[in-house]
Amino acid sequence: MEKFSKAMVKNLVVCVQHHREIIKLAKDIQRIKEIGIFVLFASGALVLCTCLFQLSMVQFGSVESMMLLFFSICMLTEQFLYCWFGSDVIYKGSLILQAAYNTP
Repeated sequence: MEKFSKAMVKNLVVCVQHHREIIKLAKDIQRIKEIGIFVLFASGALVLCTCLFQLSMVQFGSVESMMLLFFSICMLTEQFLYCWFGSDVIYKGSLILQAAYNTP
């Protein structure tokens, strides 16, 4: 049992070190990309709002409304992907903390 416990602690230490390296890499990437991603996200939100406004002004069922609807779905998907992966990183980071505190 003790051998298993030592191996588990050793694996946890490796996992925490790996997690720290990932956090360092994420901070470096964030520092480099944060303004570009903000501009992309803000412009995407502006384009989405404009597109939805235009969609409300055209007759539903026309070719223009279908194009606007498809484009709106694409823009929503783009915005969603940033949020999805960011949320996933935060969730998996919290699992590391839980594992550290639940180790005997």
